[in-house]
Amino acid sequence: ATELAPGDADAWVDLGFALFFQNRFDDANVAFRAGLDARPGHRRGRNGLAAVLTEQGDLDQAERLFRESLLIDPEDGFARGGLQEIEKRRAGNR
Repeated sequence: ATELAPGDADAWVDLGFALFFQNRFDDANVAFRAGLDARPGHRRGRNGLAAVLTEQGDLDQAERLFRESLLIDPEDGFARGGLQEIEKRRAGNR
């Protein structure tokens, strides 16, 4: 889908999540960033990139992205869960 519509943010974000769930974090990072390039305000893309960054150990950047998502939607359960995961990792409880 991304080859047919390289500017389709949803396609990139869907690909990012598919790669994420295969533990292909570097590839997922690229896909989520492409989705955000296509649509900078894409909340799922921001959350997906934040989840990848959490797995890659960039907790500060991940936290910033999750907090941006919560500014858009304070009820965003994915972002809230992501922040909880970051807190656990910082406390050494992966």
